[in-house]
Amino acid sequence: MDRVCYGTVKFLFVYICSMLTFIIVVLGIILAGAVIGFLASKSGEKEDGAKMGAMGAAMFIGNLLPTIIVIFLVIVLVRACM
Repeated sequence: MDRVCYGTVKFLFVYICSMLTFIIVVLGIILAGAVIGFLASKSGEKEDGAKMGAMGAAMFIGNLLPTIIVIFLVIVLVRACM
């Protein structure tokens, strides 16, 4: 009984840590897109450039989302089996 409980707790801990890592990476990519858009825009259009950069990064993540989800699930399953 203890081994099953320990395995479940370990799986949930690994899952939560992996989700936090995933969220931090996604936010970092969006922030990087906003900064690049801000720096690359003209002086009067800095805010619009940042918005467009963030939207471009979000679209990039959206297009890669199926691949990211598969890789994420494989990592979670492998870590849970260790």
